[in-house]
Amino acid sequence: MIGKSYFLLLLLQAGLAQEWKVHTPGEVMVHKGSCAQIPCHYTYPSHLTNQPRIGIWFNNENGETSSTAFHSKDHSHELARFRHRTWLSGDLKDGDCSLIIKDITLEDAGPYYFRIEFDNVNSYNYFPVTRLQVSAGLSQEWKHGTPQEVTVQEGSCAQIPCHYNYPSCLENEPRNGVWFNSENLKPWAPIAFHSKDHNHELPRLHNRTRLSGNLKDGNCSLIITNIRREDAGPYFFRVEFENGPSFNYYPATQLHVSNFTDKPMIVPEEIIAGKQVNLSCTFNTTCIRVTPVLTWDTHGSVSNTVTQHGVTLTYTSVLSLTPSLRHQGQTLTCKLSYPTFSSEETLTLTVQYSPRNLSITSPAVIKASSINIIEGKSAVIICSVESFPASNLTWRRLNVIMNRTSSNNELWLEISSITCMEMGDYQCVAENEHGIMEGSLTIVVECRDFREWKAGFLAAGITLSIGLSGFFIYKCVRKMRTTGRDHSAHTKNVSRNTPGEQSDRSREGRMMKQETKARRCTHEYQGITSENCESQKRKVEEMKTNHHINANQDNDIYANWNFQEEAVYGNI
Repeated sequence: MIGKSYFLLLLLQAGLAQEWKVHTPGEVMVHKGSCAQIPCHYTYPSHLTNQPRIGIWFNNENGETSSTAFHSKDHSHELARFRHRTWLSGDLKDGDCSLIIKDITLEDAGPYYFRIEFDNVNSYNYFPVTRLQVSAGLSQEWKHGTPQEVTVQEGSCAQIPCHYNYPSCLENEPRNGVWFNSENLKPWAPIAFHSKDHNHELPRLHNRTRLSGNLKDGNCSLIITNIRREDAGPYFFRVEFENGPSFNYYPATQLHVSNFTDKPMIVPEEIIAGKQVNLSCTFNTTCIRVTPVLTWDTHGSVSNTVTQHGVTLTYTSVLSLTPSLRHQGQTLTCKLSYPTFSSEETLTLTVQYSPRNLSITSPAVIKASSINIIEGKSAVIICSVESFPASNLTWRRLNVIMNRTSSNNELWLEISSITCMEMGDYQCVAENEHGIMEGSLTIVVECRDFREWKAGFLAAGITLSIGLSGFFIYKCVRKMRTTGRDHSAHTKNVSRNTPGEQSDRSREGRMMKQETKARRCTHEYQGITSENCESQKRKVEEMKTNHHINANQDNDIYANWNFQEEAVYGNI
């Protein structure tokens, strides 16, 4: 429709001109079956503004009154083929004389002009005429959108999506929607749905069909509940405007019916031992009149809800339970039940839990959480644990990590050629996101026999002592030989003296030699204690005392000493 603003502007201009004028297009092109609008705006002398008036449209170009297409006062003057098909889109008082013709036919083509009548004196025919051109092709305004085929399961609900368009001039016209269970319109075609009179519907489809939307919104979607095998076949939609055109929307949609295989869906959740979890079982459907039932095969707290999004209903059943390790590997089943069909969905429970039952094993015999390993042998210890998800395992000793693994419930630790230094406690730590657990094992290393080491040390000591003794004997003999030569020279010198002097000097020489021996025992073998050395010292002191020898006169102490020439005083 042409906006009123355009006509109001023309009216203002015409009122100022105070003339009989009209504004109409020279030609209007429309499609068969659509609506036509011939825009029109007229002006007239201002003194007639408040006068009543009649508007008339003629389907000719020479002013013949027998071909009236529209008469605002008496519709009986209109041609039969135009009756109930024509009207004005505006108000004559506003200068709007636009004509609407609906459900255009090929006969509607031709010239049209407008006439205004105020009274017998003030009437006016507005020329030139407007020619209406009608195309034989279908109007692009009659459109619809439906799928070629729809497959639905027996016992469920079917929806055939549908949206239709029509000429804008019919927007406010009342209408009826009809679905036929047929390929096309033919006499006595079976009706699946009738929006005005359900008595026209097939008995087997009665109370099982409805529209999901509003026809005024262009929604013609069909819902069929509790589908049966015999419901399969073609379906098409027809719109019928009251006192107006009707239109069949082709092609038809083929409905196929299959076996019932729909299942409910269990929404997976994280299941942790000892922690309450809510498991949801859901099912979506477009069925309204037939309500499915959801049930669980186990005991627990259950709550059921229904929500709607558009034409889709979502049924939900929530099971609340607190799982334990005994649920591990068990199954839960949610069952969907219709009056004649049923299905179910099963969930296998996977329960997560913290590490438990940690054990430490070894090829060696374990006694009191310890094992004995001979030094130099290999030690193998194995840590295993139960957990889900799998734990991270760590072997450590003295807080030093010896071995570790990720996401594995078993960990080996092998110590090759173990030594006594590796003796001690070994800890195994298992940890996952739900907890931690520890275990320990003591490794006792059997070292070499201490007595073997003691015997070895003793033998080495004896060998060393013998070697040292031989060396000391050699040194002593050599010293004695040197001293003997010195003493012979001294004797020769003494023989030149008097007999008394020789006797004193002889005693002095022996004491000096004995004292030299004592000193040699003490000085040469310093740090080694010997009873012979101590005895030698005591004898020297006694000799000095008995003979009243000056301590500074070392030669006097040998006067009466019985010195054994070949004796050796050493520390053996």
